Amino acid sequence: MLTIAPENCVWHAGDDASGALHWAAPDLDESGWKPYSIWKLNPDEPRIWIRCHVDLSPLHATARPALQLTVRAAYELFVNGSPAGAFGNMQTGNFTADVVRLFHWPRPFPFRPSQPSLSGYCSRIPDKRFDLAPESNGAEWNAGDRQLLEDRRNSLAFVNGSQTLPTTIAFFIVGIAGVMMLGPI
Repeated sequence: MLTIAPENCVWHAGDDASGALHWAAPDLDESGWKPYSIWKLNPDEPRIWIRCHVDLSPLHATARPALQLTVRAAYELFVNGSPAGAFGNMQTGNFTADVVRLFHWPRPFPFRPSQPSLSGYCSRIPDKRFDLAPESNGAEWNAGDRQLLEDRRNSLAFVNGSQTLPTTIAFFIVGIAGVMMLGPI
């Protein structure tokens, strides 16, 4: 499994002024983009693009390659300029709490012929209600075998569920006690 570090990513506020998805293009000039590792939430920037570059050649032998994103926002995902998936509603910014998403990559692996070991992807994120700060682990990207990433997601769900279990049980007990205090109806 490969973890794509924030140091491999850049970001840009706003959206593509042309209305098209030129910012998802694999050969985009990123000279005006800023390092994602320094990104801070700014309510005046309701939409951002994040572009990451990573050597995915270790995944060439992977039978079922996939990308796993953990992002607390609605977004669209592009791999080498092509749509690869989406999460949430881009118009409203609404999204579910099930933020660990898995995107399957079809074979052949989506590499550009001119640079077979470099893949860029872009997340287009529309909302002011997200937490993507690299230091808060608000966004995380992993690439690897689909089964390994599905197992990772299941483990994360178990751990997160286990952490909330004591609180859930306490509220259940308080609820039962409250109902019992009402007495017979």
